[in-house]
Amino acid sequence: TVAVHPYGPDRAWWSTVFFAPGDSPLILWSVLGGGSWRAELDGSGQLLNPRRVSPSTDAMVQELADDGRSLVVIDGQGTNKRAELWLEGDPTRARFLGRDIPFAGYRLLRGGKTGISTHFSEPDLWLWDAATGKRLRSLGLKEPVASEPSPDGRWLLTGTRTEHLLWDTAKW
Repeated sequence: TVAVHPYGPDRAWWSTVFFAPGDSPLILWSVLGGGSWRAELDGSGQLLNPRRVSPSTDAMVQELADDGRSLVVIDGQGTNKRAELWLEGDPTRARFLGRDIPFAGYRLLRGGKTGISTHFSEPDLWLWDAATGKRLRSLGLKEPVASEPSPDGRWLLTGTRTEHLLWDTAKW
């Protein structure tokens, strides 16, 4: 272990970590109850200038958007939970992506037109219109699901305890 920088409550049950692309090594992380953070990484592995970038402690970074600078974030609690796109990583420039469903994960498919959301204990995967934030439909899966889009966005691989399926996103 080179660098350790604890933020958030002890024993948080959900965290995310990312290396941001680009020439400057930038690390992003989120801890449920501690918010979303960023820091530069120096050559020896030390975190420089760590700072919380989320206005709330509920904000959890889900992924880097296609532009490599914007962040897909879930923020809020309960019925106020929503998915947002933080343009250039700036929460004051947040664009609404969706709400009114249990979120544990929200990702944009390549091109950023369609979003997908899942929950760790609820069945199914939901498709969203990322421009309007409207829920389009579900895939009809009967169990909680993990998912991974292909790098080109053409395919979506889903997995439950009982089956793995490959979906052609061009047919949605």
